[in-house]
Amino acid sequence: DVFCSAGFSSYEFSAPVMKAVDVATSGNTTVTMKLQGGKTYECGIGPHMDFAMFATGTPPPPPTFDFMPPKPLQVVVPTGADPAGITFALKTTSLTISGTVKDGSGTGIANVFVNAAPIGCFDATTGVVADCFGSFAQTTSDGAFTLKVSGGTYEIGADGQGLPPSTREITTVTTTNITSVALKMVKSSTTISGKILDESGNGIKYAHVSGERRTITTGTDACNFTNTRPSGG
Repeated sequence: DVFCSAGFSSYEFSAPVMKAVDVATSGNTTVTMKLQGGKTYECGIGPHMDFAMFATGTPPPPPTFDFMPPKPLQVVVPTGADPAGITFALKTTSLTISGTVKDGSGTGIANVFVNAAPIGCFDATTGVVADCFGSFAQTTSDGAFTLKVSGGTYEIGADGQGLPPSTREITTVTTTNITSVALKMVKSSTTISGKILDESGNGIKYAHVSGERRTITTGTDACNFTNTRPSGG
């Protein structure tokens, strides 16, 4: 999918303009997007997501990462004229990182999202941000996962609904696949439930909810944040 949004400069154009493209056959393709004149957009490209799956009432699984998405590019659209074209160079994901996500008893945790975040993308000396984006996957019924990546160093972690973040592991992929990455998550039997509603009292789908453990002491706003870990929802 190629997508463009002008939301960072004009909130009324924050909804992305999207178009599906197929680069699997030839490896090269072109696409034309209709954008509003006089606006500045950020455009990117990522694995295709079937938005019909959102109608099921639950978030769809992560897309298949056959390439590493490059960083978005800025497009300035003149009034009454077409902007200059942009080019995305895609890097094939020819390697994999696999492993498991387990709870404290060693049982695999199903359907949690695992991400591989590249390390070393920012040069603190020059301020240059490299073209490197991460990859995502979802665990199977036994807690196993496989991430498709290109060569590089990644921080691997997992997040699940109602669970705190997993432990993190750093691994470097060169010419061979990485296996047996072990992530741990705390699976609690205690739950906090509720609803997210808009101003009209209608439920809001897919809103992110997090909780953070705090120890309340005495005095105004006296909280102890030691060893707090947010829990995603």
